[in-house]
Amino acid sequence: SALLGMRTGTPVDDLTGETANFLAEGSVYGIDVGEGKIVWRHFVGYQTTIQPQLLDKDSLLVANQQHHELLLLEKTTGRIFWRAEVEEPFLAPSFNDTQIFVTTESGKLIQINPQTGESELAAQLPQTANVGPMVAERDPYIYQPGFYSNLYVLSTQDFSCREVYYLGHYKGSIAIPPQFWSGYIVVAVNGGDFCDLYILRPEKNGLELKLVQVITRVTSGPVTTPLQKFGRWMLVTA
Repeated sequence: SALLGMRTGTPVDDLTGETANFLAEGSVYGIDVGEGKIVWRHFVGYQTTIQPQLLDKDSLLVANQQHHELLLLEKTTGRIFWRAEVEEPFLAPSFNDTQIFVTTESGKLIQINPQTGESELAAQLPQTANVGPMVAERDPYIYQPGFYSNLYVLSTQDFSCREVYYLGHYKGSIAIPPQFWSGYIVVAVNGGDFCDLYILRPEKNGLELKLVQVITRVTSGPVTTPLQKFGRWMLVTA
């Protein structure tokens, strides 16, 4: 027998039926936060490190890095809506209201239909990648860091490369996707025991990137946790 969870205390009525989801020890769990009980469990392999992401209020994007698959599950029951075979090691996906974008470690970008799980577009970067893309908030572009030196701007409509910005970062020094903040693009570039923030601004409709500022040694350690926005503020965690 195996102990999956232990409950203490009394239920919280206002939270009964609310489900929290997380990855632990090779499985994604659905937990009833009001009752403190495990509602469902889906094994995705001990190789999986990508945490599940809410695609919308009812569905959950889940990675299976053992079999190189991306799944869409029902948040409250774990029921599988679709399964997409990526077929090679990939990074945490990014998405907007109508599209899912997956970058593989070989530098291949794949667009997946969130309704069907079918691949609709694919493109190959001229180098490998170790982080996924950032999807623009208003303009039809994604911003994909390369493994070194370059930041690629691709159209979400046909995956054509619209711009290559030379950032000059060392191999693997960008560990998290860029982040939009008040009209700027923030890129965290690690330097061993510190992190610099590169602040870029699109000059025209998401293109013509310009370097506005470099905030040096913003932390005393590498940044590997995604940046978090809190209103006008940005939380950077080393």
